[in-house]
Amino acid sequence: MHLKIQSLGSSKKDLVEFNNCRFEGCFIMSHDDIPFIPSVLADQYVNHADFRILGSGNSPLLYEPNFKGLALRITSKSTGTTSTVRFDTNSTAFTTVIKDNKYNGDWLNDFGVNNVSGYAYKDGYTGVSGYAIGRLDCGDDKVGIASDLYIKSLGKRLGDCSVTNKTLTVIIDGTSFNIVFNKNYVGSGTANTVPSDYSNQQVLDEINAVISSVATADMYGVANDYYPEFSDVLSRNRTSEVILKGMAVALDGGFVRKSIVYR
Repeated sequence: MHLKIQSLGSSKKDLVEFNNCRFEGCFIMSHDDIPFIPSVLADQYVNHADFRILGSGNSPLLYEPNFKGLALRITSKSTGTTSTVRFDTNSTAFTTVIKDNKYNGDWLNDFGVNNVSGYAYKDGYTGVSGYAIGRLDCGDDKVGIASDLYIKSLGKRLGDCSVTNKTLTVIIDGTSFNIVFNKNYVGSGTANTVPSDYSNQQVLDEINAVISSVATADMYGVANDYYPEFSDVLSRNRTSEVILKGMAVALDGGFVRKSIVYR
């Protein structure tokens, strides 16, 4: 059996709720963004998981997220509390490929990710690297009701930088790196139905050529991190301690905490 939930780009926080439901056999709940209907650049936000999926008391099922929205992410190669990445909000490429105006303000979400100035970051911890990620969808897939428009890739957003260069400044572990975009990235792809001359991978290669000694640039789909909020399945860490993968945990007042292990 297969249930499909589709986030099509309304930018509204829709809600679907399942309580005491029986899912027969190997039941799969898939969640995707096909097609992503908005056809203008201003509506190409990165987190396509517009539906909140709530409930409790349900029989087991498999959840399969398959979102295409991709943001530019820079991850430090160091680990620990000094592993940090920030974008310089005054650099000329910041508003072009990173900043979503809908994410103005400064707040900390339930997963320890700081949202600030139209982008997000999370600092490192023991064995974990810090990163910063944009809030614009820069994927090179097609959008629109007919899925025929190339309007949001890195090349499309950067446009022609051969005369007037754009610079993205990234502060990695306290040191600034200037990534200068100086080519005609859109090239022959000025029409919305034609892709840019430079693919996302080619632009990533330029970025990594500058920062590869200390960090890695890639494209990341934040919506694929979402998981149904079933109260009897999903528990959250509300303590000040980071819980690493594989650690023993205990439930305390409905929330998860690091377990004390006696030897």
